[in-house]
Amino acid sequence: TLVFTVILGGLAMTSASLAASLAVSVAILLAAKEPIHGFVLGTVSKEEMIDFLILAAATLIVLPLVPNESIGPFEAINPRNLWLIVIFVMLIGALGHLALRWLGRRIGLPIVGLVSGFISSIATIGAMGTRARETPTLIGSAVAGAVLSSLATILQLAMLLAVIHPPTLRTLAAPLILGGIAAATYGLVVVLNSLHEHATEMDKPSRSFSVKTALILAAVIAVVLVASAALKAWFGQTGLVVASGVAGLADVHAATISIASLEAAGKLAPENAAIPILVAFSVNAISKAVTAVVTGGKAFSRLVISGLLVQVSATWLGWWVF
Repeated sequence: TLVFTVILGGLAMTSASLAASLAVSVAILLAAKEPIHGFVLGTVSKEEMIDFLILAAATLIVLPLVPNESIGPFEAINPRNLWLIVIFVMLIGALGHLALRWLGRRIGLPIVGLVSGFISSIATIGAMGTRARETPTLIGSAVAGAVLSSLATILQLAMLLAVIHPPTLRTLAAPLILGGIAAATYGLVVVLNSLHEHATEMDKPSRSFSVKTALILAAVIAVVLVASAALKAWFGQTGLVVASGVAGLADVHAATISIASLEAAGKLAPENAAIPILVAFSVNAISKAVTAVVTGGKAFSRLVISGLLVQVSATWLGWWVF
């Protein structure tokens, strides 16, 4: 406090208003010291604090040091954009983790499915399938949670496109809106049909996010960027669609980010990116369907696959009509 007071005194010589603002802010923090200390000790776990520090270091220390220029084969990789994706994935995971904590233990599976879908829709569908298999009376709530996790996928795609290349988001606005409405409606119908079920909550993860997952996603995106640029250079638009479909099997976000990055670099027009992104989204639904079959059994997978078909069909309808 004494050191900071000296610093504020020096700052007041050149900027009195800024020094006064900082002084008031410090006074407020000091007055709230005990409540903040109690909150940290009683609410925030050691793992969560470590995750927060990792996210802060990735944003405030590493990001400014990462070069912001195209490198690699076909100049398809921008290290700064890739690191921003790592930060964004960790941030989404942290927000999902906080939402799970704030919603409490009495929340239903549909809400948990929607929130967890921002972390991983495929993983959420697998968890919901396991819950439905272990507790058949919860199949309706589990299906709703699984389908709503795909709604989170659409919302996440919109967020990614808004950050990387807004013109692409405008091009895909109608398909994403219709696909989101379809998933939300289907999930709501399933929820209303299963109100008699006693919804329970999945176990809450101890960590806010997975750094390993974020780094792996960035690596996949880098590979997809190079592959997409190569196929685009060699085979034109057809090669790009094939590359997007293959990438979509593992992760639709990687394909979307790769395509949007090519657009942001001026190597692709927004109207030429819509089909590859929609193909990646559709192929990713196949992975989700397989996950539902493997984890949840026949009844669960039938309902989930129906919801995925409704969502994908509505998305393509939005593209063809609008």
